Amino acid sequence: MIRSTSLAHHRISPEPAPIRERIGELLGARDLFMILLGRELRVRYKQTALGVVWVLLQPLVPAIIFAVVFGSFARLPSAGAPYLLFALSGLVLYGLFSTAVSRAGTSLVRDGGLISKVYFPRVVLPLASGSAGVVDFLVGLAVILVLMVALGQALTVAVIAIPLIVGLTLTLALGLGIAISALSANYRDFGYVVPFVLQLLLYGSPVAYSMEILPSSFANAYALNPLVPLIEAFRWALLGTPAPTAGQILLGSVSGAVMIVAGILVFSRATRDIADVI
Repeated sequence: MIRSTSLAHHRISPEPAPIRERIGELLGARDLFMILLGRELRVRYKQTALGVVWVLLQPLVPAIIFAVVFGSFARLPSAGAPYLLFALSGLVLYGLFSTAVSRAGTSLVRDGGLISKVYFPRVVLPLASGSAGVVDFLVGLAVILVLMVALGQALTVAVIAIPLIVGLTLTLALGLGIAISALSANYRDFGYVVPFVLQLLLYGSPVAYSMEILPSSFANAYALNPLVPLIEAFRWALLGTPAPTAGQILLGSVSGAVMIVAGILVFSRATRDIADVI
């Protein structure tokens, strides 16, 4: 008896597929996403003597320095929260953004051999690489919670908003990261530019200082940085500091949405012949 089987066929074309087809293809690659995510985590901590201790020290050491310099010496305001917690919360959320952008941005170059050997949705690589930054964030969040208990800082009901804030921050980072990954594969200069830009953005966001020190006339323009309402909202949910204003949320949301859409379009265009240039 002959049993007939139907095989699924995928047509590879330089022309972009319809959006519905690309979304379905991405959802069908969720197992591959989990495999690549697990590999990313194993590689990140493989053969490290201190392992997770490095993850603890990365935000904690700068937070202590900021607390001493800006909190004790300069006596800058911290929205009513202990300066150590104020700085650490900003660094932990910014660390999620920075790590996701950096890891996603170098993913196509790192895995160029895989791209040239087999077909799969290319966007899975930067999405998996960038998403691995959530583990570092969770470790940093645990440190904040321990310090809050030690310093007598109470949680409020607003803490339930943290998953939403983290999800929006990761979405923004991945939107930028996928664009950078495609551009880095075509123009290797981006590998040098991105770390420099991220360092500038650290000081261009309210990570180590409060928005209280900024002129009110500058507040709206400053909120065009989508990290501004996200960091302010994260502190509000965690430490009970003032929430971002409606204007800041609107401006940050619009600019963030534009960046994400632009990132998707750049990735779609720049990866049409990625296997030939990687």
